[in-house]
Amino acid sequence: MEIFVECEEERGALAFQMLTEDLIEDLHAGRLIEGVREYIDLETPLFYISIKTNRAVQQIQMRDVVSIIDESAEKIAIAIDDETYAPYIMPLFWEKFGDKVHQIERNKLEIDRVTEDELMAIPIEDIKLKEIDDIINHIVFHIIPIGFRVIKNISRGDEVRYIASENPITDEMIEEVEKFVSKPPKELTLERKDILKPSEKKFIATYRGESVV
Repeated sequence: MEIFVECEEERGALAFQMLTEDLIEDLHAGRLIEGVREYIDLETPLFYISIKTNRAVQQIQMRDVVSIIDESAEKIAIAIDDETYAPYIMPLFWEKFGDKVHQIERNKLEIDRVTEDELMAIPIEDIKLKEIDDIINHIVFHIIPIGFRVIKNISRGDEVRYIASENPITDEMIEEVEKFVSKPPKELTLERKDILKPSEKKFIATYRGESVV
């Protein structure tokens, strides 16, 4: 996965690159993304981001995200191994088994009178798509600079693309972006170590509603 951020102010570009890297790492989303490209025009002002998703990601099955802790004739105890799947898995269990489901810990459940085979047979074909959409949207809307409230979706194919600005987005802005992305991306000459002092262990970048360290 490659991340390219271009801006006349290279330290600012590096800060956005670091923010993007940290978000993707925190969300364990590296497997879902092939590449990210961002462009910042401070004069217009204009922010552009494109995220190309990885079509090679394989379909997941219930067994890939749930582990059996204990099983008896009366109940089965399970754990959702990856917290990122909990918002998708939990509603499936409530809908399928209703009051048989007992949440004993954040990601641990007990389900009355259900076998492992019954549990693992629950179809979850759409979870991967929901996961990708939710994660990509989370990344996009947490990277768009504060104040850039005018946002336009210009996605194409498997590439999620957004333009954001403080001002109404015009056809000229879209043309500027299209012209820019038609050229090969340029790598930054600065690296993370160049803006972090040796004694500093964290870099704080403020973005939409939160801070990343």
